[in-house]
Amino acid sequence: MYREIITPTRQDNVINIPKEYWNQKVEILVLPFAEVSNVVRDKKNLKELLTIESIDIEEIKVQDWNIEKF
Repeated sequence: MYREIITPTRQDNVINIPKEYWNQKVEILVLPFAEVSNVVRDKKNLKELLTIESIDIEEIKVQDWNIEKF
C-alpha cells in the first residue's frame, strides 16, 4: 500500500506511482484528512462502546425486512 498526505495548493496535482504498481489496476482516492482531535475523540467513543457489558437483543428488531429485495 502506498499512502501520501498532502496539502494541495491548486486543482491540478501530479501523482507519482511507485514502480511496484506499474501495469496494475490501482484505486486512487482523494479524501479529507482527519484532524488529530477527531481521532482522539473517536478513540474515546470506541473505548466507551467496548465497555458495554451486554445488549438486550430483543430491543433490536428489523422492520419489514424482505430478503427478496436484495
